[in-house]
Amino acid sequence: MAVYTELTDQELRKFVNHFALGELVRAHGIAAGTINTIYDLTTTQGHYILRILEGRTRAEAQFEERLIEHLIAKGLRVPRMMPGRRGGAILSIGPRQQVSILEFVEGRELAVFEVEASHARQVGVFLGELSQATKGFRGTKENRFSQDVLRDMLGQCIAGIETGEQRADLEILSTELEMKISFDGLPVGMTHGDLFVDNARFKQGELEAVIDFEMASTMPYIYDLSVAIGDWAFSQNVFHPERARALLDGYQESRILEPEELARLYGMMRFTSCRYAISRFFDFELNSQPDIQRLYKDYRHFMTRLRALDAMGEPEFVAAMMGV
Repeated sequence: MAVYTELTDQELRKFVNHFALGELVRAHGIAAGTINTIYDLTTTQGHYILRILEGRTRAEAQFEERLIEHLIAKGLRVPRMMPGRRGGAILSIGPRQQVSILEFVEGRELAVFEVEASHARQVGVFLGELSQATKGFRGTKENRFSQDVLRDMLGQCIAGIETGEQRADLEILSTELEMKISFDGLPVGMTHGDLFVDNARFKQGELEAVIDFEMASTMPYIYDLSVAIGDWAFSQNVFHPERARALLDGYQESRILEPEELARLYGMMRFTSCRYAISRFFDFELNSQPDIQRLYKDYRHFMTRLRALDAMGEPEFVAAMMGV
């Protein structure tokens, strides 16, 4: 989320009219997140979030629309996408710019210092429910950050940074990525793919909703778990095993992990840490955009995740997850 496309009041009114949301009262851009344009909207009918998917096709946006409709029908706590006057929740304003307006979610994002095991458990419950709810969902979607894509991004980063601490970090990531973790044989299904602390909203300690399904894709279920553990179970770069166990326990209320999934969770944790370190380096170091309203996200946070996992080693990580 950020502001890549500046919208005039006239353009905002046009979008509000397209989605039949009354009259525009006020709006402002939100400089958070990474890749999309986001506006906070208030109209005579209510409070909403306007999003422009940047660099995405109409088909990609419609996939997310179908997924959200499916999740709502299954009772999951996700924000509705508002339909246009002619049906459908996607308005294309260019080949790779897709507008949608979502209902505003009550509650708030937790600050990092507020996160407790009880919050992590609720996130795990949601992911377990997601895994079960999407078993009947028609359609699959490839993860945009495959190992080949990450390898290409990393190559561009290495070519652009010749010396210094950043170059040393890139060499570490190159070695890490070449470990080539195998997903073969793991149970797969629809995953959120990006359930960080900033994509959950809590109200009085209870999970109100999970937002931002743009990164949803068909992946091993433990990919979702490792992404979530990598954010909810770390605070100031320190691993909190009780939060990781709570998240895992919450997940298994709906779906019990197979022994092979548990055995490969450590490797997946390393892969997802590497994945986010590379993509954040690519977005914020190699391709910095100082004129764009967006919140800087430091790749170094995930370098510390890798170092923490490396220092623990797999046996200690497994013991911590099992509460041994």
